Amino acid sequence: QGGLIDSSIIDQSLHRLPPATSVSLHPMAVEPVWARASWPRPRGNSGLRRQRQKTLLLLLVIPAAMVIFCIYGADRLHSHLAAPLGISHKNGFRSMSSSYPLAAGSFIVAHSHQRRVAHTFSACTAVSGEIEETQLPRTSDEMVEQASAVVRAAVEDGKRRHRLDFILPINEKKYDFLAIESMDYPCSLSEEFETAVRLGKQVLSNVAGSSETDITERRLDEGGVEGDPSMLLRLGMVSVIAFPFADNLDAIRREAEMDGGKRTIILLNPQWNDQGQVVSDFGFGPWKKRAEDFLATFETSFTLAEQRIGAPSSLSLQDGKRYSDGGVVRVLRKYPSPHVAFVMAVDGASQAIGSFLEFPSYKELEVAIQEGREKNLEIFDYAKDAVMPNPFAQSNLDASSASINDVGSLLESMDKTAIRQALEKRGLPTSGTMATIRDRLRNAIENERPEEGSAS
Repeated sequence: QGGLIDSSIIDQSLHRLPPATSVSLHPMAVEPVWARASWPRPRGNSGLRRQRQKTLLLLLVIPAAMVIFCIYGADRLHSHLAAPLGISHKNGFRSMSSSYPLAAGSFIVAHSHQRRVAHTFSACTAVSGEIEETQLPRTSDEMVEQASAVVRAAVEDGKRRHRLDFILPINEKKYDFLAIESMDYPCSLSEEFETAVRLGKQVLSNVAGSSETDITERRLDEGGVEGDPSMLLRLGMVSVIAFPFADNLDAIRREAEMDGGKRTIILLNPQWNDQGQVVSDFGFGPWKKRAEDFLATFETSFTLAEQRIGAPSSLSLQDGKRYSDGGVVRVLRKYPSPHVAFVMAVDGASQAIGSFLEFPSYKELEVAIQEGREKNLEIFDYAKDAVMPNPFAQSNLDASSASINDVGSLLESMDKTAIRQALEKRGLPTSGTMATIRDRLRNAIENERPEEGSAS
């Protein structure tokens, strides 16, 4: 059909004809005239048209998909991938659990001159016929105090092996423990480890009832900057293994068997993952089962974990606001109560949306958020208009009286969003590179300082 005729095709066709058949060729055809009626027709331009249609469709779909991706944000894609793969902020807790309804609750938000006074939801959860008040820790010190009290209560019940999972006060939570928007540059593994060790010493001192100066330390790894750091802390008949990895399991087993198994053993923020993998961190087969049987003897006495559901930081197409879809959830569990899930706002406000007998899965938290929106819980409308607080007001550092070195270190730890908010509050321009806006904020803080020798 408009192309040239290959002579080899004509020769093959002539050999297949009866002996007395004559062939006439159309001057503009690619097939013999006799083949038009009875023989299978060769493929013409219809296949080419379909290929062009597919190409045109791809050219239209790909840009549209890119626009949608930019609008909704990359974290939405991550959330949809994280749910089926079982990936979450919390390692080792991906089991399905039964929902346990809340008995009562209220939404509390209180501000005073940009200083957070209270952003907690006071809920009553039914636990085996008893009513227990659940309060979300507002600082890392409150978290340590609650965990220490829980361990002491569990020890009185005869439980000597415990697991504690903390939200570490690092990155943005170093200056604001209730912050839920991450910084641009996360801290190193070494800083995470050092923070876990510091919290472990506080817990150990509280549980053992002695001073931290009497604590003995021993690294379970080879030390240095390479490898997986882990620390063994001892005080009296209490041991804390901070930041343990799967390779430390034998050392943990030996520690648990000391003193006839009468020592109180606390695992603080274990780093292994035994779920969602073909081969877990403990291997497979009998090796995995032996590890799981041993870890099953530890009571998860205290858990405080944070989980992003959906893409709450992305602008909504419906109202143009953030936190209109999904949410940031903190899950709190204190022995012997169930797990209580709290929805967070950027200013630290929170409200409980449900409780669970086991650590809730991603899907369960997603359903709880959806049900909370359908019930018009206050936190969801409040979170849309909440404003991220000034990092200077949330830290112990007073910008007007702190030393230049302290202000400089704090500025270095702030991300671009926090710096721009601080500039906007002062009526200063927020455009420019990271270095430019950081220097602009530093100069503004220095100009706010009272001159030396001036009357107060």
